[in-house]
Amino acid sequence: MTMKKPKTSHSDRLLLVLTALVVGLGVGAMQGCNIVGAGYFLLKGPPTVPAQFQLPEGKSVVVFVDDRANRLGRADLRSKIAEAAEQALLSQRRAPDVIDGRAAIIAARGERFGEPMSMVEIGKAVEADLVIWVGIDEFTLSPDGTTFVPSSSVRVRVIDVAEGGRLWPTSEDTRAGHPVSLSMPQQQGTAPTTRTEMLMAQDQLAAWTGIGVAQLFFKHEARDSRGR
Repeated sequence: MTMKKPKTSHSDRLLLVLTALVVGLGVGAMQGCNIVGAGYFLLKGPPTVPAQFQLPEGKSVVVFVDDRANRLGRADLRSKIAEAAEQALLSQRRAPDVIDGRAAIIAARGERFGEPMSMVEIGKAVEADLVIWVGIDEFTLSPDGTTFVPSSSVRVRVIDVAEGGRLWPTSEDTRAGHPVSLSMPQQQGTAPTTRTEMLMAQDQLAAWTGIGVAQLFFKHEARDSRGR
């Protein structure tokens, strides 16, 4: 014998709908912002950081890292910072031609009688349309000699070689360059003690710094941002 399902009356269906609605509201109240946040994330995507400056299209670029105060402690770190910035710019297609920053460093050695070459002169020497100047203010693996929190501070300018002047930043308040503070996540343990550990940590901070400089010129996800 086949059992027939009892018919559901209109009032029963209405009760089921109301029950589901109450349960849904209860769950939503318990989870609150989590539901809203997740929904916003799915609709809008992850939070992003806008570019601070859009490099002019079709211009060749060279990154010149300036460390006259020797805050890096190692000459090769200048090239490592420039290289990381160059690779990030290329990956985001921010410039059609990115010139090796080592060429700019070599060109700067042509200074005579202690007079520094201008960024325009260096740009012309390597046949670049734009020079991204990066001045090093701070580069340290530990703020107190114990905790391992690699960080750096730099100032950045963009020089138009053909026009012979600063393209960005334009504000007089940032005439010395756009300031950027970069800090890597705190590392486990104490600051490096052996030379090998120190060299490796410095290389990682140099790469972090270079990417942070490049991020000034393209939109990127906030969770990937190097600067603060």
